[in-house]
Parts: sequence; structure tokens; C-alpha cells
Amino acid sequence: MGKQGGAMRPGRQNPGPAAVPRGMRTPYGSDAGTTASSSGRGATLLRRILVRVGLVVLGIGGAAATIALVVVLRGDDGVVYVDPVDGRRVPYFRRDRELGYAALPDRMVRARRIDGGKVIYDAIYRTGPDGLRVVPGGGNFGEFVFFGCSFTVGDGVEDEETLPAAFVAALGGRVGARNFGFHGYGPHQMVRLLETRRVASLPRRPVLGAFYQSLPNHAGRAGGRSPWDTGGPRYVLDDRAPSRISYAGPFHTFWLAEALRATNKVPPIRKLRERIFFANPSDATEYELHARLTLRAATLVREQLGASLSVVHWDDGSAQDERFVARLQDAGLDLVRVSSIIPRIRWPELSIPNDGHPTPEAYALIAGTLAARLERLVDVPGRADSHSADGDLLPTTMK
Repeated sequence: MGKQGGAMRPGRQNPGPAAVPRGMRTPYGSDAGTTASSSGRGATLLRRILVRVGLVVLGIGGAAATIALVVVLRGDDGVVYVDPVDGRRVPYFRRDRELGYAALPDRMVRARRIDGGKVIYDAIYRTGPDGLRVVPGGGNFGEFVFFGCSFTVGDGVEDEETLPAAFVAALGGRVGARNFGFHGYGPHQMVRLLETRRVASLPRRPVLGAFYQSLPNHAGRAGGRSPWDTGGPRYVLDDRAPSRISYAGPFHTFWLAEALRATNKVPPIRKLRERIFFANPSDATEYELHARLTLRAATLVREQLGASLSVVHWDDGSAQDERFVARLQDAGLDLVRVSSIIPRIRWPELSIPNDGHPTPEAYALIAGTLAARLERLVDVPGRADSHSADGDLLPTTMK
């Protein structure tokens, strides 16, 4: 948060109106006596105005303090991040000039979601020197990179229970993974990560493939409607080409983004804004932007990492979402429907109660299917019957 400026220095006084030379005409009179009298009345009026303004400011400040006190006393309905040892609150997020926000590096925090005083989940999150959530295990044959939102970073689950970690385990720990997903992210952050070469510049093993875990509401996030993503990267459709997009800077200027972000610290306001966001489905323009961002990411993954991007999409069956799926498939992108792995009727039972994020069991089912899908089609590095020590895990249809 930027420093507050403009405070008056201690002991400094308002100099008041300058003296008017005798005989000079003013709007209030023509001689010095009249001027002095008018100046006195003006000063009195000014004092009254300042007093009233001061009372208003004090009233606003008192109201803000009362709200803050109520929030503190009743607890923060939402996710709180605390030190796993002593339980004190610790920072976890940082501002990011390109992405809007990201995780602090080298952190271990205990994430607790509370709703109405009830603990919904309680998990330990660790980030490495690169600011990415740690993916335990993994061999030296290569690695996969994962993009996405809270479904990828793993809201409410332990490090070893996220989708990337489950994928590594499903392949017997022969490969590694990097988790570029983060809470509230969308396809615009994925593209910005690649455009700024943050993925390509990291020291890494050979990249064998990439996955983007997509949700229908990522379309609205790409359109800038997320109440929490006030400073994220803004992309717009560019009609000069069928699949072209242009980067247009952040969604909001720094100070406006900070003001909007500050309102999210008051639980009732945050919940209201989220309810409004999720109540309004995305339109065709946002879905098209979502599709173009995904296709742009696939191009950058191929150019920078020499790998292919596959989409794991939580398809909701709506007409708009089906058009989105068809749009990506018609462009030749490999796409896996989550409903083909876990029937939609089972999604509620495989979600964290009163939260909605997938459980470790859901991630294990998805990861197992993705791993088996690869092993059926290609030689897997490290497998006893593999014909290649460094073979690509991706089927030719994904290249």
C-alpha cells in the first residue's frame, strides 16, 4: 500500500487571508474598516465550515473503526493465513505489477477457511523460492507445468494432495511438476506469465507437457469482473485476426485497484460483490476472449517450452460452454472434459463441504485418468518396458 501523504506538519498554522491595503475596493466594501469587519465574518464562516467538515470526517472515521472492530470481534468469515507454529496472522499474498497479485516466496502458512464461526478447511501451504506452491516428489526425467486457479494451486488441501502432486504420484514419481496456478487466477494470468517469460526463465528440467485447468467462470475473470482481481492483466479482442488479442495494461489504475481491493476486507461487502459476480453468467464476448487467451497460451507453450498445452475443463453442459469447448477443439487443441472422468452428479460429493473446491479424491481421479491416458499412448520415461530414456510423454495429437 502506498504511503499516505498530505498530512499537515505539527505546529503549522493556516496563515489566513492577507491584509488588504487601505482604500482598495473589495467585494465586501471600499475602506479598511469595512474590509476588516468582512474579513472577521469570513473567518468565522470558514471556521464553522471547517468544524462541520471535521465532524463529518470524524463520523466517517468512527463508522470505519466500528466496522473494523465488529470484523475483528466476530472473526473473518473467509480464508485466514496464520503461522503454523504460533497461530499469528502472516502475509501470504504480494502485489504483482504484471499479474495483479501472487504468492510470497519461501512461505509456509496455515490456511483456514471459516464460515459462521465454523472451520471449513485447515491446510498447510508451502511456496518455494520461485513463489510457486511446492509439488513434493518427482524424478529427473522431466517435468510438467500446470496453470489455473484455486483448483490448480489447491485450495483447502495439503501440498501432496493438489492436482499437480497427484499427477506426479500417478506417474510413479518419475517426473516432476511446477504449479503455476494461484487463487482466483484466470487465463489472462496464464498468458501474462508466458508473455513475460516467467515460465521459460526459471531453472527447470525438460518440459514434457503443460496442462491448463479451466472453469466456465474463467471467462468472466478474463473480462475483468472478478471482485478480487482488481489489478490483473487486461486483454481485449483484436478483430484484425480471428484469434488475436491485445494486452491493454491492468484492469484498473493502481489507486483504484487498491481502493476496490480494500473493500474486500469487509466480509459483507466481499460476499455481496462475489454474489453479484457469480450471479451474472458470461456473454459470448467473454467466452471468445477466454478461448483466444487459451489458444494464445498454447502457442507460447509450444514456442517457449517446446511442449504442448492440454486443457482440463470443468464443463458445465451449458450451451455457451459447449460452444467454448467446440471452439478449442476446432482449433486443434487437446481438451479433456472433467465430466468424462467424474460424472457431474458426483461433483458435490467430491467437493469440500460449504466451499466447492475439489477434494483430494477428486484430484486423484483426474490425475490418474490423465496419467493413464498418456501411458496408453506413448512410452513413459523410467518405465521398465520403455524404449526411450527421455521420450515425450505427450501423444502426437497433443503436439
